[in-house]
Amino acid sequence: MESKRKLSYRKPSNRGGEQFSVTIPKEYIEKLNITEEYREIIITLNEKTREIIIKKATD
Repeated sequence: MESKRKLSYRKPSNRGGEQFSVTIPKEYIEKLNITEEYREIIITLNEKTREIIIKKATD
């Protein structure tokens, strides 16, 4: 599955730096069995292929 998304951007505040975020489609969350209780993920950056990989952490 593939979904093209725009990153959301939040300007720096007095207490922190700038932030980028992305919304993940609910369908993806459901297929990975991510729940409110078990929502830990692993994010990996592959600089060579310019990919960000998101995986569900093992329970």
